[in-house]
Amino acid sequence: MEFISTNGIDLRTGRPVFHRVPFQEFLQVFHNRLPAPREDEERRRATTSALSTTRSIFAATTNLNDPVAAGYGVVCAPGRVPLLDGALAPLLAWRQVKPEHRLVLDIAQVGIGGLSDWMDEHITFRDGPYYWLLVGGPAELPFDLQWMLDAGKAAGRIEFDDEAEYAAYAERVIRAEQVLAASHGAPPVFFWSTLHDDVTRLSNWYMCTPLVKRLESHGVNVTYREKADATVDAFWSAARAWGTRGGLVYTASHGGMLPNDDAEQPARQGALVAMDGTIEGQQVDRERSAFPHSVVFNFACYSGGTPSHSDFNHWVPEYHLGRYIPQTAFVSRLHRRWVAHPAGPLAAVGHVEPAWLHSFANPDNPDDVMFDAALDTEWGERIQPFRTFTDRLVRGYTVGYAMELFGFLYDQLGNDIARRINRYLRDNPGGAVNEQELRKMATRWISRNDYQNYVVFGDPAVRIA
Repeated sequence: MEFISTNGIDLRTGRPVFHRVPFQEFLQVFHNRLPAPREDEERRRATTSALSTTRSIFAATTNLNDPVAAGYGVVCAPGRVPLLDGALAPLLAWRQVKPEHRLVLDIAQVGIGGLSDWMDEHITFRDGPYYWLLVGGPAELPFDLQWMLDAGKAAGRIEFDDEAEYAAYAERVIRAEQVLAASHGAPPVFFWSTLHDDVTRLSNWYMCTPLVKRLESHGVNVTYREKADATVDAFWSAARAWGTRGGLVYTASHGGMLPNDDAEQPARQGALVAMDGTIEGQQVDRERSAFPHSVVFNFACYSGGTPSHSDFNHWVPEYHLGRYIPQTAFVSRLHRRWVAHPAGPLAAVGHVEPAWLHSFANPDNPDDVMFDAALDTEWGERIQPFRTFTDRLVRGYTVGYAMELFGFLYDQLGNDIARRINRYLRDNPGGAVNEQELRKMATRWISRNDYQNYVVFGDPAVRIA
């Protein structure tokens, strides 16, 4: 029997949030909600498609892995503007940001519905930078802006508690790149893949283990803590032993979730969940070393933050995932404290919605899943951007350029799904079900969700090699 799940644990109950829903049931719910594409979605796709096209043209003549050659800009919330000439001035000088590429976005004036028009006027159709740093939280500069930029640009975000943390971060980035220039050899790599239940078994089987084997086949030295060895203590032991050379830290686990009526939601949602506990922002502050100069990638629900509105929950309202969406969007406390740590990573990549997983029940144990050749092929296609990210990052690509395929596939799959929905509604009038085509749309919808929702917290131009 086929199932659909997400990799999220309710921290109140300790139970999975959306677990082992029969895939046929999911397909029926998906079919019942099939809409004609909304005008705002069509408008957004026009912007992301234009960005994707201009990126391809730009890449033909420009080295996108060179932030100076490719250009670097800033989008700043109104209340953060003084940081540009203050705490962040050294970083902007290091990146050679031109005055015309220092933009201010007042979302209170523009509104979510006006983002496409604002981007087209200021970014999409201008001969501007490839790299964009957003200065401000998602309540000031919505996650929508970052998702749309990523369709054709390399975007990252910073939001810290005070001016001193902004200044310290800018100094760390510059110092790390100066040290990196004198470094030789492949960067260190650490993988941490929990085995909490059947859902995390999937990410261990189909994602982490293949990625580790691939990197090792290319001569990269990988420290791999998996299954019973992927403990909280093992994680922090690796963090404390990390040297000054930047590297890749890759985790796959459940993400901790709390309902929006819980006062601890902003502090705890997006925590990494292991069998023996959680890894949370409050722990980071107590550590003397937290993987300095690294780039972190967290495959876990809400590890990157939580939006104030979901692009996907209205498709499956029967599953009540909206109770985890707050009134005000926020970056996960884990990423904010981690990247702000004086001996922490330079950038962290995380998920900003639930991550969906597709599985088959094990006929010998209905409470478990089985390894399936068809799923191995499906996951092999689905993890292509993850594979490209890890390959590129250890070879010296910037984190933003290494993430390129996520944004590209988000745009491509969004357009493909829209075309398929139109054709499906045209060719199957009166609510008739074409299961083969419905399955294709649903699996693409799952992948599109994932590709959209990975965001970079930190400077998109940092690198580890």
